Amino acid sequence: ALDDAVLRCVPPRTKDELWWYCKEQLRVVCEVCKGAGGYWQEGATVPCSKCDGRGSHGFHLGRVAVCTEGKDKHVAQLDVLWELWQGQLRTMLVIAAREGGKTRLLAVFEHLLARFQRFTISHMGAIEPQATRARRWLQHQTDGVPDGGGFWCDPGTKEPVPSGSPGAVPELARDAAEKVEWANGAAIEYLPGTMSQASGPHYEMSVLDEVDEAKPEVQQKFSQTPSGPRAKLVQASTYSYATGTVSKILHDTPFIPV
Repeated sequence: ALDDAVLRCVPPRTKDELWWYCKEQLRVVCEVCKGAGGYWQEGATVPCSKCDGRGSHGFHLGRVAVCTEGKDKHVAQLDVLWELWQGQLRTMLVIAAREGGKTRLLAVFEHLLARFQRFTISHMGAIEPQATRARRWLQHQTDGVPDGGGFWCDPGTKEPVPSGSPGAVPELARDAAEKVEWANGAAIEYLPGTMSQASGPHYEMSVLDEVDEAKPEVQQKFSQTPSGPRAKLVQASTYSYATGTVSKILHDTPFIPV
């Protein structure tokens, strides 16, 4: 069997491997103990059960749909990510409740595309805190697993390699609040949802988070920015307004996968 350090550098090939990769390789700060390793309440001495006292844990993708009946039936997070990761869809609209994990899911997908497919990505938050939140999730993920192995790249082949490999360099070449650049050529920029930002630059994938909070003209303009043979558009939102931007998308483009 391959050891964990090697598997960390292999792109998921099945849905089970995708779930395992997120659980074992993408560490996020524990939302229960806030990274402290114990319960966040003052005076707590019992280690947090969710992260086993480590202060972080893998990203647990939901594998089972909550509701499977009716026209508003739910889809498991893993199924959504797998459908995106397979690469057969050029566009998708993800609708979920608040705290439903939309932004985390986008951060995981962007991480995978940057590491293994060297995508250039433009991530817009319809309200600026959403872009900041996505940037924070990515930071948690790229910090690496608790053993300190982190994520490394061969500067020649541009492929992920285990930590300690001869000549390996950190995968993140530039780590700024507004833009993250990978040593393999991938990049993710983070934009506020304004008209001036919606017109470019033209990266391979455009991601718009909290679509229903965006003005229709911003959404329409930004949706035209993906470029190249691998162009993708992914949008995600809580369905907040009966006559909002999500409703407009569903009315104007009823063929879009939801």
